[in-house]
Amino acid sequence: MPNPYDKAHELASVIEQDENYIKVKDLSEKVMTNKDHMMLIDTFRRKQYEIHQKQMQGIQLEQDELEEANKLYESLSKYPKIMELLQAEEKLSILFSDINRILTASLEKIYKKED
Repeated sequence: MPNPYDKAHELASVIEQDENYIKVKDLSEKVMTNKDHMMLIDTFRRKQYEIHQKQMQGIQLEQDELEEANKLYESLSKYPKIMELLQAEEKLSILFSDINRILTASLEKIYKKED
């Protein structure tokens, strides 16, 4: 019987060879060498996280919060490498979400009620 931990390590290795993973890694190294870019990205991510948390809690977002997030995004959009990094991260995030959905499906089989 295959060991799930061995398969998980194998999957991690395959992901590290994925074109998008490599792109995110390379772009991160390039973008993060600039302290101003790093601070801008960090501020944007913190704001994104705050908004996401409020949405998950069902809290109505204030107009000024949305405007601030849009201004941060506009600031980021002036830098093509940052935008390329964010787009590559989004694609990688989709990959992880898809893999998570596949893994979670096995749990659903356990708890799914037969009609």
